[in-house]
Amino acid sequence: MKRSNPRSNGRALSTFTSTGSAGPPFTTTLARYRNEHGSANSHRGSFSVCGGPAISEVHSEVFEKLRQLSGQLYADMALIPSYPVFGSIFFLPRREKVYESAQNLIAVANWMNSKSDRKFDHIVRNIQKACDNLDLYIAPADRIPEELSQK
Repeated sequence: MKRSNPRSNGRALSTFTSTGSAGPPFTTTLARYRNEHGSANSHRGSFSVCGGPAISEVHSEVFEKLRQLSGQLYADMALIPSYPVFGSIFFLPRREKVYESAQNLIAVANWMNSKSDRKFDHIVRNIQKACDNLDLYIAPADRIPEELSQK
């Protein structure tokens, strides 16, 4: 399934691709960028996830969506009665892990607007932590190792 932003005027400002493969495509892109260019910190300002003049609009949309998804995790937890019991029956992540993932989503949203040199590393680390907490699979080839994000 492929979807592009309807306000993109023919350019794909944001795309989502689901191929049924082992990991989300954005991590592959980030890992490929890191392999080709080394640390993202040395190229600060030259790396752009989205192009075009509407980048602040896209940033605000992504910021709002991440915060909405974080709130949705909290709300969905409240809907499941006796979560510890049903969570163990249906192999759901522990409540603390779900709450931590919601906090990771907010951290990603906040780091998007940061001016720090470590912005890219914090975003990737929080995305990987959220996926790990929710038991979402990221293929080993798509993960950015801790050693690279610590440099």
